[in-house]
Amino acid sequence: MNKIARGIITPILTPMYDDESINYEELKNQVERLVTAGVSGNDALILDTLVNGGAGAIAGCSNIYPKTICSIYTSFMAGDLDAALKAQKSLIPLRNTFKYGNPNTMIKCATRMLGYPVGSTSAPFNAIPPEGIEALCKVLEDGTRLGME
Repeated sequence: MNKIARGIITPILTPMYDDESINYEELKNQVERLVTAGVSGNDALILDTLVNGGAGAIAGCSNIYPKTICSIYTSFMAGDLDAALKAQKSLIPLRNTFKYGNPNTMIKCATRMLGYPVGSTSAPFNAIPPEGIEALCKVLEDGTRLGME
């Protein structure tokens, strides 16, 4: 009998052989590790996932603030829930920009604004209105001022 999967489907790196064919056995192992460990694919739920026994997260916002994302985990593991919560809450302004466009588009745009050579998101998901660009600029400026990395 087939089981219906429920929950967040997190992205993973597809393991390949040297001939560029997919290593299905390793792919199966990766998926099993994610399912067993309990990994969130939602940046807003990193701390909640850890508090509830999960192993961590695959966080798109880590493209913008990798040290901040890591500090959620390291603070939690060190027992400093206040620091972990502060780091988790610091992502709210960036996540609030997602209302202006596809979250992947917003992350890629912010990553480019920080000077990293990433491509654009494909149409039709690549549109960001001018107010979205302005909001993203402000969030990045504020993040820099607050020491987010």
